[in-house]
This record gives sequence, C-alpha cells and structure tokens, in this order.
Amino acid sequence: MAKIQATSPQLNLYFSDGSHPSPIGSYVAACVFYATLYGKSPVGLSRRIYSSQFYTSQEGDRIELDSLSETDAQTIQRSVWDAVVRASSSCQFSRINEFAGVAVGFQHDSISLHHNHGIGPRG
Repeated sequence: MAKIQATSPQLNLYFSDGSHPSPIGSYVAACVFYATLYGKSPVGLSRRIYSSQFYTSQEGDRIELDSLSETDAQTIQRSVWDAVVRASSSCQFSRINEFAGVAVGFQHDSISLHHNHGIGPRG
C-alpha cells in the first residue's frame, strides 16, 4: 500500500482513524486476495466498489461505495500484481489468514467486500 500511496497520494486508503481501510483501501486488499488466491493479475477487474453488508429491501441488491477512475484502478491493479509476483517469487507469503475479518466476493465484473466486525487477525 505504501507504493500506491506514494504514487497516488489523492487516494484515501484509510478512514480518518488511520487504522481501518477505506473502501479504496479495501479494494486494494481485494485485489491482493484475487491475485494471491487465483494466481491471476487483477488488471482489468471492475473499478466499482460495492458493499454486500448493506442490503436493500430487495434481496441481492448492493450499494456502490465508490468508483475509481480508470487510471487509479490500473495503478492499484498493476502495483498489486507487481507486489504479489515479487512476493511469491521470493516466498514472502507466510499466512493468508492475516486478512481474517474481511470476506471478499468476486462476481463477473465486480468485487464485493464484507467486514466481519469483531473478528481480528488470527495467529
């Protein structure tokens, strides 16, 4: 995330508390999940960010939290893919469960995020 923040300082990756990820910060994490779990580049994934946490009265509706510009989405996706490729080639992945507490769903052209409050990283 440091590289993304350095190259695109206009992107708010955290809420004002400086600890919890913003929707864009969660998007970065979702791209990392995608690249790590599927072994594929996230370049070309949707730039729209939805939440599955806030359902409307009609089952299955999602709320769009944010939509990145094409440039910002590509910057994030390429930076994530570069980092995942570097980390996997040098065996820097120790535990995927460090991301416990965030469920990520991939459907055709979107990424859905759901924060499981009260669940923290597992040791």
